[in-house]
Amino acid sequence: MSKSVRYLMLALAILGLAVLLAYFAGVFHDKISATKDNHTMQLPGTAVVVAAQSMPAVEQVAGTVQATNDTMLASRIMATILRVNVRAGDAVTAQDVLIELDDEALVAVREQRVQEAEAAGAALEEAQLNQSRITSLREQGSVSAAALDQALTATRRAIALEERAQRAVAEANAAMNYSLIRAPMTGTVVEHYAEAGDMASPGQPLLKLFNPGQMRVEATVRESLIQYVQLGTELDAQIDAVDEKMTAVVEEIVPAADPTSRTFVLKARLANATGLFPGMFARLFIPVAAVESIWVPANAVQRAGQLSFVYVRQAGEDQRRFVRLGNRHADLVEVRSGLTSGETIIIPVTT
Repeated sequence: MSKSVRYLMLALAILGLAVLLAYFAGVFHDKISATKDNHTMQLPGTAVVVAAQSMPAVEQVAGTVQATNDTMLASRIMATILRVNVRAGDAVTAQDVLIELDDEALVAVREQRVQEAEAAGAALEEAQLNQSRITSLREQGSVSAAALDQALTATRRAIALEERAQRAVAEANAAMNYSLIRAPMTGTVVEHYAEAGDMASPGQPLLKLFNPGQMRVEATVRESLIQYVQLGTELDAQIDAVDEKMTAVVEEIVPAADPTSRTFVLKARLANATGLFPGMFARLFIPVAAVESIWVPANAVQRAGQLSFVYVRQAGEDQRRFVRLGNRHADLVEVRSGLTSGETIIIPVTT
């Protein structure tokens, strides 16, 4: 094959490749404007002129629902657990018996203390009778003054011993109450850590309770936002699990920042805690300085998958314009990019 033929075939191959690339690039197809939707007709709906306006700005901070009043119950004595009368989720009232411990040893100690008190009482009666006799004899001059002093001393000693014995009985009775672990408040059992047959030791956690009517949100707030809150400030709180907004009142701000994260711990009490449980995710909305931005009616914003768009009217035609949204306030939503002040958008008619 001659050299000229080879050059001709190579040229044809290059030309064919160029034509193929041009086809896939859309050179041979009609162009569609990048700024316009295929549909250029006017949509039925309400036309709204966009204007920048100043709205209260808020910052969201993530937090956790916690119980304002919770407690961990433990035993004050070492004893075997006889019965656990509650389970996680049970509602209890104050002074309900939650756990019963073996009190056999306590009963024996109390009986011993009672017997000792009875013996001390008998000794006191004897000392008082002896004092009475010695006093009578001393008045008759039959005994010395020293004998009377000894009788008086013996009586005082017997009184002290009898009082000590009575206190020992009271202590034994109090110890008997330690065998019954009662609810210190009205609330709900969060969790129990022991079963019947286990050995309870002093200080060992057995039950955890919380008051479901008193809940709060605990959140970490960056140092640039802490200037906007103070004790008593009312904040909006969103609990996603129950899809409810409620008011939270700031009741505590830890007066020191974490040097690692530069954040403060903020605790805000919820006004209505019905249906909430510790550990739920919560968001607090902290109002900051107002800023001027573009806000549009929320029902003017349409969705296409993960993207948001609005219809913009230009020269009698409605064009679809993708936008980036920001905060939401009532029935308005902030548009951070995609629209400029003075443009007209359409709120489509819903069917």
